[in-house]
Amino acid sequence: MSDRDAPRVACSLGMRGVEAVCAIAYAVASITTAGAWADDDARIFARAESLSLPALSPDGATLSYVAHSAERQAVVLRALADGDEQRTLQVEPRRERIRWCGWSESAHLLCGTVLPVRAPDCVYEKTRLYAIERVSGRPRELLVRPADQTLST
Repeated sequence: MSDRDAPRVACSLGMRGVEAVCAIAYAVASITTAGAWADDDARIFARAESLSLPALSPDGATLSYVAHSAERQAVVLRALADGDEQRTLQVEPRRERIRWCGWSESAHLLCGTVLPVRAPDCVYEKTRLYAIERVSGRPRELLVRPADQTLST
């Protein structure tokens, strides 16, 4: 017997007035219990990881998304067959942010990040492009430029 059934069991005694009081008590107990469940749902929702940019691979086998926390953004690859997850490309949002991700084919996910760069007379965004292999989860930066290249106008 659960706590939800207690008012019903206690109300199985006779008289109509007692039955009415018991019906009210049962209704109040049900509302209170439902409120507790709603509170639990709110707590679970509040603790849930924030995510963005969900995308399904062309073959439908892998879901990708960006998971957010105060300290990190991470690209997550989740195999739909078994639920196995890999956290791949990870950046610190204070320095760099994942702006977009999309599947180029079922084996590779492309992601672009931006990073603010301060120059003497302006601030601009540097873009990085990454290819992430689905099987290994290894990110590889594409279009790597020499370190001494500066912004030209």
